[in-house]
Parts: sequence; structure tokens; C-alpha cells
Amino acid sequence: MPGARGERVLIEHRLERLVPEVDGVSPAAYLRKLAAQGGVVEERITGRELRSPSVQLEITPAGAVTLLSTHDQILHGRSGQQFAGCRFPADRAYAPVISALAQRVAEQLADTGVIGRLAIDFLVTRGEDDRWQPLALEVNLRMGGTTHPYQTLARLTGGSYDPQTASFTTPRGHPRHYVATDHLEIPELPMLGQADLLTRAMRADLRFDRGRGRGVVFHMLSSVEPLATVGMMAIADAPERADDLYARVPKVLAHAGRKRALQHRPAPVRAALGTRG
Repeated sequence: MPGARGERVLIEHRLERLVPEVDGVSPAAYLRKLAAQGGVVEERITGRELRSPSVQLEITPAGAVTLLSTHDQILHGRSGQQFAGCRFPADRAYAPVISALAQRVAEQLADTGVIGRLAIDFLVTRGEDDRWQPLALEVNLRMGGTTHPYQTLARLTGGSYDPQTASFTTPRGHPRHYVATDHLEIPELPMLGQADLLTRAMRADLRFDRGRGRGVVFHMLSSVEPLATVGMMAIADAPERADDLYARVPKVLAHAGRKRALQHRPAPVRAALGTRG
């Protein structure tokens, strides 16, 4: 409880065990910056199961609010605080609930004159009764990491998202799901390069097929050689198929990169053998 006996000592002990989220930043350096610039102290939410969904909306110049999409964020890092990708749409168990809450927030923002795209991040926690409790975390008044994958899906398929059912369907009524990231790191990527990456993906039947409405869309190809990373989204007709497709990509590309490395390995130098006379 705040103000409890021994509170200061407990805080000091916690600070001694502090581990910054970002590599290369020492606890001492972080605390110096915090002392100089200030910061925000937040309550840590706990539960039997935690997830981090988000809701994307748009406010028109006329003040109308449109709910565009929901996503489950994929978080990495030491304590799971770094955005690494997303799954679309968010789980139906809580997507309609957070959508309704986000709609109310966006309408309040519209009344103050906010215009444009925004996203609201939530934390949902599931207790012993298996019910999900939503907690709003922050409002991002901008496009985010979920904006371009959703726009890609909508334009490739011509489909749309229904907030009431938390589902995306094509004009023919076929469901679509995806898993996306801007930072898929594969050490073997530089050996492939941009062109060979796309060629290998096509040979492995990974590239997006408009006829079937499924497959992988690659982006951020300029980071393939210098950083060994690439952006991608795996699109399928069911969440488990999108997950399987997403998991298959690094295996295929890593194998292709290792194979290319072996093909370009210099031949061993062998000493010429002579005969003694």
C-alpha cells in the first residue's frame, strides 16, 4: 500500500535490481536521465493471462468517427514492452468490448477538434472466472505499425472489417487474417539479397497469390542486406493458417541463405604433391 512502513527501503531495493529494456543502457544511466528529465510511474497490471490489443480509428474533418480495425500486438523484449508485430483481427473474445470503449474515446477527441488517424492501446487481463477485463493504456494520435498492413490487406482483397463481429471478409464473403512484422531478423538474409529473397519465396509458394487471396507480402526490402531484416505479412483464411505461414517464412529463407553461402564458399586450397627423385 502507498505510504506503508518500509516503503522507501522497498523502492530502493527494486531500483537496485532495475534492468533497462533497451540494450546498452545501464541502470545508472537510466536513473540519471530520469532524475534530469522526469518520468511517469505506472501501475503494473497482473493477471492469469495478459494480452495487448489495440483499436485503430479515423476522425474525419466533419467530426465523424470510423472504426477501422483491431489488432493483437506481438510484444518482445526483456519484459514484453517492445512492439514487434501484430495479428489481425484481435481476438473476438474481447475485440467488440475494446472497440466500443475506443469509439467513446474517439468521439470525445473529435469533440475537441482532433482530426485524422489514431490508435488506442489496451491491456486485457483474464482472471480466474475466464472473463476478460479491458484497461485502456494510451492514445496514439498518428498512424502506427498496424496501419500499413491493414491498408495492404484491404487494397489487395477489396474487403472490409466489421467491428460488430470483429471479422474481415472479402467481397465474396471469405474471411482473412494476417500476422505482420516490420522486423523479421534472419542472419542469412544478406546472402540472398532482395531479388533472390523474392525468387526463393515464390519457388516455395510463399508469395501472395491474388487468385487464392493468401500468401506473404514482403516490404522494407532495403534492410535485407545491411541489417539482415525484412518486413512481411502472412495472409490466410484462418488465424492458425496465418500463424503457420508466418512461421514457415524464416525457415525457408534461412535455409536458402545457408545454401547460397555454401555455393559461394571459396574452394579449399590444396598443396601440389610432387615426387622425390
